[in-house]
Formats: sequence, structure tokens, C-alpha cells
Amino acid sequence: IFAADLLGRFSFEWPCYWRRPDEDEPGMRPYSMSYLYPAGAAERTTVERFPVRYWGAEEFDRFVNRIVAACGSRVAQKVLWDRSIIVGRHMNTGEFNPHAQPIRDAVNRLHAYYHRTDLRSLLFNFEPQAGFPETNAFFDSFQMAWNAVVYDTIEALDHWNDEKWLGAPPREDYPEVVRESMCTMRNIIRNVGWFHMDDPRANVVEPQLAYTLRNLEMRLQRGLGTGHGLLAIYQLEGD
Repeated sequence: IFAADLLGRFSFEWPCYWRRPDEDEPGMRPYSMSYLYPAGAAERTTVERFPVRYWGAEEFDRFVNRIVAACGSRVAQKVLWDRSIIVGRHMNTGEFNPHAQPIRDAVNRLHAYYHRTDLRSLLFNFEPQAGFPETNAFFDSFQMAWNAVVYDTIEALDHWNDEKWLGAPPREDYPEVVRESMCTMRNIIRNVGWFHMDDPRANVVEPQLAYTLRNLEMRLQRGLGTGHGLLAIYQLEGD
């Protein structure tokens, strides 16, 4: 078994790296851990940068198969998985993409007790990049799904005491996972009044929205290298 945890080349955190390096260019590109600095410290000091390799899924798969074949083995099974698609660490810093939104912070705030989050801070605005039709298509569809669930939750909170609205099924033209996510949040909001606790929106509804968005990401990911991380697991066998 060979497992690799890589940086995804097609993350929205760094579209400046989407273009594959030319053959005469080094494959390494700068990266930093500026997200570990205390608030405001990164502006007052020099942030350490170091070279790392960013991988697209197809590129990495070709690399693995070439090495495995040269060793006289073969790939029996494989799984490639995108993680942290729009909640990666550099969505907060915007260090490599001025259009990145701090959605990671917004999702984390959903878990804060007795804190109501402005749910509009969760909305994702994708900026397409010329020359990457497959990646753009993925992010367009992901943006639609993510934002649709957020907008529906906002509207459901506005109709918290409208049993007819909350019990109505979502639109038929939404993907199944989006419809399921909407139904989950509507049911939570419809029944949260039974919880006798302080601020059920902050302490029940918002954490559930965070879990629902995580489930949405996990079910929509396609293993393309579009997340902060690209997880690759290969089972290798000899001839």
C-alpha cells in the first residue's frame, strides 16, 4: 500500500499555480505556513516560504504508474480524494489568491457556542481561470451546490415558524445531495423549538449546518486535485 498526502494544484487557494510548469522549469513552487502566525503578525515580519510540489490528480497518477511499471509491479486499486476544497487554510490568508474568501473562518464560527454567524459569509464566489475547462466546470457546480444549501438555510431560518414552507420538498432540479442537505437543515430548524436551551440557532442549527456542508464537500469531491490536499492511496502488486 502506498499513501500520499499532497497539495492539490487546482485549489482555489492558488490559481496562480494551476498552469503546469514547463519542462525546463522546476516543479517546485513557493508555499508558506503564514496561517500559523498570530493575527497581524504576518504583516509585521517576514513570512518564511519554502518550495513544495503541487499535484493535479492525473499528473500524479501518471507519475505513480510510470514508477510502478519501471519496478515491475502494477497498480491493482487506487483512490484519489480532494479534501478542504474551499475551507483550506489559505482561503483565510488570501496569500496566493486575492479573490479567496475566509470561508474557513466562517465554517469554524458555526461551531462556536452562543455565537450567531452571518451565514452570508459562507457564500462562495468562484472566479474562473482561462484554459482550465474541467476545473472551472467542477468549481461552478460546487459553487452552485454549496451556495444553494447556504441560501436555503438562510430562508428556512426566516420561515422558522412556517410549517408548510419547511415541510415542502426542495426543487426537483437540484442534485440529490443538495436536496438531502436542504431537507436536513429544514428539519433541524422545524424541530429545534423543542430544545429548551439558550439560543438554539447558535448552538444547534449552525453546528449542524457545518456538518452538512462538510458532507456536501465529501460527496461532491472528484479527486481532481481541487482541494488544499490531495489524498492518494494505491494498492500495488507484483507481476
